[in-house]
Amino acid sequence: MPIPPPLPLWPSGPTVVRLGPDRGVVDAPWGLGVHAIANVWLDPATSGGWARAWWPRSPCGPAVVAPLDLQIGHVLEVHGDHGRFAYGWIADVDDRRFVLAAAPDAFAALDAAARALAVWHAAELARVEEEWRSRIWRAQ
Repeated sequence: MPIPPPLPLWPSGPTVVRLGPDRGVVDAPWGLGVHAIANVWLDPATSGGWARAWWPRSPCGPAVVAPLDLQIGHVLEVHGDHGRFAYGWIADVDDRRFVLAAAPDAFAALDAAARALAVWHAAELARVEEEWRSRIWRAQ
């Protein structure tokens, strides 16, 4: 399925989305009336080149439920009121909330997420390297 066009004026800046105890979305990203959220990724085997994993609806109400494996770098497609769509990527996440960074379209979200993950990985490697240097120094 092809990626639908984004909102005429896409959201700008990141938004914090709180999650309830059942991981149901409490805050609509960018104030959109959310009808559905999907993780999206490039998949040449699908029609349109993009695959989606739709988030389920909460059995306790109209909220969509965030997956347990939500990670930094995931690209999301948010379906809002009046057939509007917005795209973003997960910039930070924990059990109670996630930060969704806005992107003008799915390709831009994928690119921004990849660049952010590269920075995050470099920082993690530097942290681990420094920890090992410290351990070696203490052992000498």
